[in-house]
Amino acid sequence: MVQPLDAVMYPKDDIRVANIHSQQHQHLPITWTVSPSLMPFWERHKGLRRTLCSLWYNNPVKKQGFQIALTIILSIAAIILALRGISIRDVQAALAQVDWRWMWVTLILIAVTLFIRAARWRVLLGYALSWRDALGLIGIGYLISGVLPLRAGDPARAVGATLRGRVSALAALSTVVVERVLDMLLIILILVATLPRVPGLQAYLASGEISGGLSLTAMLVLSGGLTVAILLLFISLAVF
Repeated sequence: MVQPLDAVMYPKDDIRVANIHSQQHQHLPITWTVSPSLMPFWERHKGLRRTLCSLWYNNPVKKQGFQIALTIILSIAAIILALRGISIRDVQAALAQVDWRWMWVTLILIAVTLFIRAARWRVLLGYALSWRDALGLIGIGYLISGVLPLRAGDPARAVGATLRGRVSALAALSTVVVERVLDMLLIILILVATLPRVPGLQAYLASGEISGGLSLTAMLVLSGGLTVAILLLFISLAVF
């Protein structure tokens, strides 16, 4: 008959400490326990883990602070990527020549433009987004477009609208395309209104050519017609 063992102690530096029950003859399972000193930190402090998780999910202030810190870190990383390859001395020289009075005017105009774009986007989305979400997603779109090529911020903004609002991905992407079309129409209207007042432009247009073989008038007409056609297409799709 095998004598039951109350315990088998392994050296302290061993990972496992075996505890063989005296009821071994009853075919009870052998239990293995991990030495507390060698357990991972979170396994040894389950109470602390539950407390921290409770604070995280039940304390929106701390959660918002973490989100703000993450946003600042991502913004710094994006600025570093945007300024890669640019000399710091050139940036300092350019900032030394800036008239900061006009800089404040520029910042105010940028803020007004962001609010106008957010209002336009909310109208196109049927007010599925709040002001906060619309402004935040537009800012994220500008940030991504400034770092990545091919205006990658526009589809990213559409994805964000899908996740935040009650709108489908196709509808969100369609509103982004409509915005680009409206921007192109505005640029064409500005060109038509301002180009005739450019000194010497009439004589230049008399030659009838630009460096590409197309006249400026033909380019404007072609761009305007294409823009209007795309806009009408999206309007018809939205209506029917």
